[in-house]
Amino acid sequence: MKLFKLRKESELTGPQMKLFTQAELVRAILQHKGTATTEELRRLGIDAPGAVISQLRKDGFDIETRLVKAKSSTGHIRRRIAEYSLAENSSKGGTQ
Repeated sequence: MKLFKLRKESELTGPQMKLFTQAELVRAILQHKGTATTEELRRLGIDAPGAVISQLRKDGFDIETRLVKAKSSTGHIRRRIAEYSLAENSSKGGTQ
């Protein structure tokens, strides 16, 4: 499983690096941004977004999927691309 490094500045300890799993990164994106498409997640280095979403669902997160029109990484308009969001009533969505 890939780990991602995000840099975090702190006045007390200086720059720190934190490692995130793909599932943690996707969960953080959905909690912060609200939605993410498969193309957006692939651009962040998540090769199999559907598998990561499936794992988050198994872990108890209520994630909704909508099919939307979106531009692919090659610039083509795709008619049906998955857009993921945490459900409003997700039991873990606001607490994890």
